This record gives sequence, C-alpha cells and structure tokens, in this order.
Amino acid sequence: MLLSIGKAIICTSLTYLTCYKKQVGSFFEGKQPNYRLIAKIVEYMRDYGDRIHHPREDVAFSLLVERYPDMQLVVNRLLQEHQMIAETSAQLLEHFNGAELDVIRPETF
Repeated sequence: MLLSIGKAIICTSLTYLTCYKKQVGSFFEGKQPNYRLIAKIVEYMRDYGDRIHHPREDVAFSLLVERYPDMQLVVNRLLQEHQMIAETSAQLLEHFNGAELDVIRPETF
C-alpha cells in the first residue's frame, strides 16, 4: 500500500512538473501562461516538500549520521539545501502571484 501511495505521489509530481514546464514554455513562446496555475503548482511542490518529503529525509539523515558520523558534513549540506529550496520557492511563488496581477510578457525582458 505504501509503495502505491509513493508511486501516486511521484506520478502527481511529474504531472505537475510537466504542466509547469508547458506553462513556462508558453511564456517564452510569446503566449500568455496561466500564472494562477503556475503559482498553484509551485505552492503544491513547496508544501509537499515542507510537510512530507523533507521531514522524512530529516529523520533519515539523523539516523544516517548516528550510524555514520563522518556523513555529518554531507547531511549539513543537504539540510542547507532544504532551507534554500524553501526560501527560493517562497520567492518564486511571490513572483508568480504578482505576475497574475500585473501581467509579465516576454518582450519586457
């Protein structure tokens, strides 16, 4: 059962990433992307990481360091990446939410 849930989460995430790439791609093709949809995808990916994925990794990392103390530096780096992902996701979400209100077009770059 757990494996099935894991597969469903991966499939859902891949579907969201495919949709995200399509929307961002439309921006660079000079078309109007759905900024609300992009923001919702970023929000889902951020929330999933913060609520489910990263806490599980944190437990695994703790057990790894307990068993192999020499892995502490590697684990510290991964924990820093979690923090950076959280901060970057929040900024990205803010930009896409703002883009929905003030339409950004490719020719403005």
